[in-house]
Amino acid sequence: MNENNWNSILSIILVAIIGPCVFILQPGIVQVLIEALQYSDIQAGQIASVENAGLAIATVAVAIFINKLDWLQSVRWALILAALGNMCSIFFHEFIIFAGLRFITALGGGCMIAITFAMLSKTVKTDRNMGLLITLLLTYGGLGLLVMPSAMDFMGIEGIFLFFTLFNCSGLVVLKWLPSFAPSDKQQLTIYSISPPHRVITMCALLGYNIAIGMVWVYLFLVGLQSGMEEQAVANALTVSQFAGIAGALVVTVLQTAIGRAIPLLFGIWGGAFGVFLLIENTVPLIFWLGVCTFNGLWNLSVPYIFAMLSKIDENGRSITQGTAMQFIGFAVGPFIASIVVGSQSDYATVNTIAIVLFALVGVALIPVLKKLNH
Repeated sequence: MNENNWNSILSIILVAIIGPCVFILQPGIVQVLIEALQYSDIQAGQIASVENAGLAIATVAVAIFINKLDWLQSVRWALILAALGNMCSIFFHEFIIFAGLRFITALGGGCMIAITFAMLSKTVKTDRNMGLLITLLLTYGGLGLLVMPSAMDFMGIEGIFLFFTLFNCSGLVVLKWLPSFAPSDKQQLTIYSISPPHRVITMCALLGYNIAIGMVWVYLFLVGLQSGMEEQAVANALTVSQFAGIAGALVVTVLQTAIGRAIPLLFGIWGGAFGVFLLIENTVPLIFWLGVCTFNGLWNLSVPYIFAMLSKIDENGRSITQGTAMQFIGFAVGPFIASIVVGSQSDYATVNTIAIVLFALVGVALIPVLKKLNH
């Protein structure tokens, strides 16, 4: 199958959305777990962390073995594993069992994410296709968060996980259009454009950035409720923030490299920190709206530039898969740290303050790397 025809591109994108289909709705899912299963804030955050750990472990494994995998068959088994995990989540809600099921489901999701990103890196118009993926992923996330409270009222948590099960199964339908890269098809030698210390700094910075993202993202819904908003009002704000994220991604398609990559990337990181700062003094709904829209918009302005930066480090996609692994390790560690910090007092301000410090440090750490790549 030619990975550059539209059937193949759209099929890759569909599976790339299925992989993180629960993660992208995580603020709403956390609230569902608290409301439907009577989990505490801490337990709901731990479930999110466990699920993100599964995503992280899978993406790390794929990054290590990317040159030894049959990509198509790996995606097939990942879809089946995730579908089974979501189906079992309909019936088993005891905390330890449910956490295990979410971990298993996420292993499949992480495998899908890493391999589909690698598939997109093989297409001729990678920038356009990555932008299309981000736009559609955020559209799914925005609509999902919008209908989450109504879906919970209409069909309960069982219906929500039935939807995820069927969504996973839909990926099996488009497998015939996915490109198949056997191990012998892939280049083994990796030539890097920056030194090992710079590569270590890059990966540590990406890890720190995504830890901060995970800390903020997991409790966003509850932060909105703490400001006195109703559930549907919070869902509406998060939906609008997803479309702010789409706007951020579309800005990249317009700017591309017109002003370089360093300025918009650092603006996205540090500007996102300002959005989180607004959430600390979150006493009125308007401030919450401004905070989440700024945070989400600039987060998704940063993402394409991050992957563009990684694509300049080597030509065979290894740095992109390693960066994806750092992303999901951060998404796993962030909620775990947040669940400890938040405690029984619902101390979201301290969680967000830690995230702001991480954003600031990450931007500083990336400056020498961006200078090196620019030269």
